[in-house]
Amino acid sequence: MKKKLVIFNLLAVFILIACSGANDDLASQDVMEMSFDWPIYENFESLSDGATDVVRAEVIFYRVDELAWSLADDDYWPNGDRYQRDIYTIHEIRILEVFQGNLKVGDVIEIGQLGGETAELKVINLDKVFFNIGDDVVLFLLRYDENFPAGILNPFQGAYHFSTTIETSDESVLELELENVFEDSSFDLEITLEDMIELAEINDIELVSDELYEILEQIADEY
Repeated sequence: MKKKLVIFNLLAVFILIACSGANDDLASQDVMEMSFDWPIYENFESLSDGATDVVRAEVIFYRVDELAWSLADDDYWPNGDRYQRDIYTIHEIRILEVFQGNLKVGDVIEIGQLGGETAELKVINLDKVFFNIGDDVVLFLLRYDENFPAGILNPFQGAYHFSTTIETSDESVLELELENVFEDSSFDLEITLEDMIELAEINDIELVSDELYEILEQIADEY
């Protein structure tokens, strides 16, 4: 299915909603909704080319924090403040396998997404990918600054559940297609375990675990 190519726009669409209610604390909390225009990738090759890092990881922790990031263009803020401060939901992940990039198995890094809640402000990111502690995921990441959390390449195509369950009665499982984490995505790509192994080979990265190869061998034996 042909995907629509959307030009990335760093400026979010903000809708500020005044909260009301009997509770004074809730009444003082502003609610903001945001959404973005994201680049949409036509296939696995363009998706992996757009990422600095492609990894399999376990989600181990999360927190909500306010982060400040530097703006490169001095003219963007007439008042001279070159830092934008936003609320982020930050997940810590432990790297299980590396398919692309310079991360190492065992590294613990942070990934950040705009959105979260404080006493004064609730920011609802309509494009947010929801993770649970313990999730085993394949992520396509952008890392530019070691001091700032990595970002997911895009929420619709950049995060996938990893599963080693093999149901030989279902021929589609022969491809071991990864399940998109983002619910109701209309931009799904058919990404398989074989795609991930080939990506590691292209990048001259030796997989630490034999598990992925063993799964493919098991499927070959079954069929």
